[in-house]
Parts: sequence; structure tokens; C-alpha cells
Amino acid sequence: MIDGRDADSVNYELAKICQEYGHIMKSVTADNGAEFAAAGTVLDGVADLYYAHPYRSSERGTNEAHNRMIRRDVPKGLSMDTLGPSDIQAVEAKLNNLPRRQSGYQTQKSFSPLPLAKD
Repeated sequence: MIDGRDADSVNYELAKICQEYGHIMKSVTADNGAEFAAAGTVLDGVADLYYAHPYRSSERGTNEAHNRMIRRDVPKGLSMDTLGPSDIQAVEAKLNNLPRRQSGYQTQKSFSPLPLAKD
């Protein structure tokens, strides 16, 4: 979980993600929030960074689809701050074990042809 919604907190966590998964990252699409203002410096040489146009959720289709799936377990209006790490991990496990049409109804864990962690 990210400590804050500011650029420093987001960049710190993004750098950790890049360290672990940068070898398989190709691109990141961010919205135009201030928290992503310096994301380009963290992603430089790791992945291409794209910014979606304001009010164009269609440019972030996968993100919006995941938000809908998360909202099945975490209703809108419920603060994410009230959830503990085990609650977040339960939602994460549910999403990672959900068969997806775009992957031939395989789960995310079984679909990935690449090892997720570095050797």
C-alpha cells in the first residue's frame, strides 16, 4: 500500500515495482494527477509512460475494469484507509485467480508466460 497520494510516495512505490517487475514492464498509463508528475523519471529506461486525456476513461480501459472488480468487494464510499493489509491481499488474490476472457479464460497467475520475480 502506498503511504500517501503525493508524488514522492507514488514514485517511491513505483521505483520498488520497477525494481521487481521492470524486466517485464512495457508501458504505464497514468492519469493527469499531481501524484504522477515525476513518474517519468522513475520509469526512464524501464517502460514508456503515457498520460490519458482528462475525462477519457476509455483510454484507461483495463484500469476502469479493475476498479469495477475491486468495487465488488470494496463498495464506493467505503474508505480504503479502513482496510488492512489482509483485506487488500484477499481482493488481490481474488483478482489474480479470476479467469479472464482475453487470456482464454486462464487466471492471471497461470497466463503469464514470464516469471514475475527476477532470478
